[in-house]
Amino acid sequence: REVLDAALQEAVADECEGLMCKAVDGEGARYAPGKRALSWLKLKADYLQGVGDSLDLVPVGAYLGEGKRVGSYGAYLMSSYDVATKRWQPICKLGSGFSDAQLVEYTAAMAATVDVLSLDTGSGGGGGGGEAEEEAEEATVGLASAPPPPWLELPEGGLPPKYLPNVWLQPSVVWEVRAASLSLSPIFMAGAGAA
Repeated sequence: REVLDAALQEAVADECEGLMCKAVDGEGARYAPGKRALSWLKLKADYLQGVGDSLDLVPVGAYLGEGKRVGSYGAYLMSSYDVATKRWQPICKLGSGFSDAQLVEYTAAMAATVDVLSLDTGSGGGGGGGEAEEEAEEATVGLASAPPPPWLELPEGGLPPKYLPNVWLQPSVVWEVRAASLSLSPIFMAGAGAA
């Protein structure tokens, strides 16, 4: 274990994401594209306590789960508060590190914080608008159709469609979010100008 810890610390110091650990010989030593095997293990810096960074962030949007996450929110739009503008600024989309039970629990807990304006389906639900309306509706199905809440500051031009949440959430809880590293985002504006 000590040798592995030292190797991971060295990899992190060299700005690597982590280590791949595998069998040296035998059937498990060969890489099989697209297949997971217990003989190949990923060891990342954020798997260790005391390595990486953590931030206190607030969920302000939620994305409906897909696949095994259907029926709950599968990811959240996280934000930090900008004291200068007195508004919340998105910082990242968070969808990993949750157990299935946590996702169900958080979905239930967030129900009371859904911004009711984001549930407005606008004019897209009326039907009868022809093929163009149907194509436009398909392109944005499930996205928050209301404009962002006034307490949320988005980059000029808004968020790209793949980052628009299905619902906006009133800021109400603070989560400690761990990350292997932090970097400035070309999409999210929180931290812009901080060098």
